[in-house]
Amino acid sequence: MAVRVFNRTIDPSAGFAGTLTCVVHVSNDPAHCVAISAAHVLAPLTGPGSPVPQENDEVIFEMPGGNQLTGRLWAWIELQRRVDGFSNRFDAALVTIDGANAATLIAALGQPSLVADAGPAGPLAFSGVTSSDSGPFQGPAGSDSLIYPVLGGGLASLAFEGSFRLDATSDSGDSGALVTSQSRGVGMLIAHEGLQSRFVPLKPLLKEFDLSWPGAALPVAALAPATPPPAPVVAGDALDTLARTLWGEARGEPLNGIRAVAAVVMNRVEHPRIRWWGIGVVGVCRASQQFSCWNGADPNLPKLLAVDGTNDKFRLCLDVAQEAVDGRLQNRVKDATHYHHKSILPDWARGKVPCEDIRNHLFYNDIER
Repeated sequence: MAVRVFNRTIDPSAGFAGTLTCVVHVSNDPAHCVAISAAHVLAPLTGPGSPVPQENDEVIFEMPGGNQLTGRLWAWIELQRRVDGFSNRFDAALVTIDGANAATLIAALGQPSLVADAGPAGPLAFSGVTSSDSGPFQGPAGSDSLIYPVLGGGLASLAFEGSFRLDATSDSGDSGALVTSQSRGVGMLIAHEGLQSRFVPLKPLLKEFDLSWPGAALPVAALAPATPPPAPVVAGDALDTLARTLWGEARGEPLNGIRAVAAVVMNRVEHPRIRWWGIGVVGVCRASQQFSCWNGADPNLPKLLAVDGTNDKFRLCLDVAQEAVDGRLQNRVKDATHYHHKSILPDWARGKVPCEDIRNHLFYNDIER
């Protein structure tokens, strides 16, 4: 069955309503249940004078029988227009729900217990609010554009890297529907293209946001009433993790260089839109493939885990981490969210202009990946 979903705070008439994709939970916090649907449904592009999506917007889940459940918008991908030269990776909005609602929605969806990669084996199927259909996998869609409505009027052209085509017919209102293959969830429907439909895979999205598929049932912890997401900055583990990150990434830098790396962490923690960098200080520092000192194969990692207060530079990193956690960092490096050592040039930095140059590192404030 399909569950209708819309953002009642900014779209009370449900003009952008779509279909619930699935229910998952945060990997390191099983009690934090999350419902997923398309960003262009729950956090759409907006025109001048229109309300913009905000954290804690009220999201409505309308069951097949007409009963309604509620959740709160937690995180989303801010969609980028093709005209600005951007190709989006995902089309996803995440909604915090309590454990009881999560179990109800999973049952209503008949959500499969497994998630898998999309591929040519077997037919693909979806069940949306407006229609349902099935057909063969048609392969990658390249960078072909899609046209989406803008809240407040007008249309916008968007492109999605890594999207696929499905030889099945969908319609308005089906956006967000779970695409399945052999009783496994594989993707999210994001558009209809005549007799075909477009979808994006689920597994990369779950990995980016550190989310876990619930399997046959939700973890027992998830059935307790949901608690609010943790505050972005906390002491204790946050202080220790940030200090070790600074030591691993910048112990060879002067004090202003260490503070600059701390500023990058905090700028990510406090970013108003992007959540795939991680949630909270610990989540940001330990996010997969972000700060290399935490990579499992990095020779720095055993040293980083073993260092303690007998190390002069680690004590300095602890002091800087305390400044950051307390909100006392004076220089936020022009809102930089990225940096790299001058000895390398990552792909994401090509063609970009650094906003700061501090000893061995270049810092950037115009990267959103």
